[in-house]
Amino acid sequence: MNSYFLLAPMATLSHEAFRRTVASFGFCDEYFNEMINAGSLIHQGPFEKYYLMNETAKEKLVWQITGSRKDYMVNAASVLCGLEGRGIDINMGCCAPQIACTGAGISWMTKPVTETMDMVRSVKSQIENSAKDGKTPLRLSVKLRLGDEDFTEEKSFTAYRPGHADYAGSVKYNHKDLRNVLERSSARKTAIEVAVGAVAKLVLKKFNIEGTSKILQIGNGFTEEEFHREIDAAKLEGDTLGGKFEVTFKNL
Repeated sequence: MNSYFLLAPMATLSHEAFRRTVASFGFCDEYFNEMINAGSLIHQGPFEKYYLMNETAKEKLVWQITGSRKDYMVNAASVLCGLEGRGIDINMGCCAPQIACTGAGISWMTKPVTETMDMVRSVKSQIENSAKDGKTPLRLSVKLRLGDEDFTEEKSFTAYRPGHADYAGSVKYNHKDLRNVLERSSARKTAIEVAVGAVAKLVLKKFNIEGTSKILQIGNGFTEEEFHREIDAAKLEGDTLGGKFEVTFKNL
């Protein structure tokens, strides 16, 4: 089976500058943009012009949109069909409170089924109608989430998890519901650090400086087999682990 690489949509990250950086290190088969708010796009919000920038692999870009109203979604699809790209992705999975409370994102999964179906069908029809002169219409996809338990007020997240950004984020931004922190930490932050680290290693390589790293200890484990055993045990207890790692640079 051939590998197929996607640059997933990530808020504040998968913008044109980041896509260009990724492309400079190789390629992706598809690039998703940052999620576009359909209402803001139609009313020409101040940031939408940046979301519409597409100079990297134009034919491979998938435009992701969300919105609270069917007419906004249809009109936004019409605008995007006039741009180069591969497809349009309807986001019905984002459970960030600031998105869900507006009726967008995962809220479409809790609305009457007929209303949600009508919105998706209307967007599909707009995409098909926008294809002119035998042009292949953009592909339509929908991002879903299995269940709505992560965003309802009854299931608000307030317990700090050890080893995560929960506590620091709640103190810095005065959040009581930690879901606002979870949506902006962990994987997104790691992705940025990995990308910056990759660039830094290339720069250092020009000066014959090379770095390596290795894990020395996780919990009470000192070998790879013990690492896995320690991690599995912590999972069962609902806990996290600390550890030690070593980074070595040569020719500094």
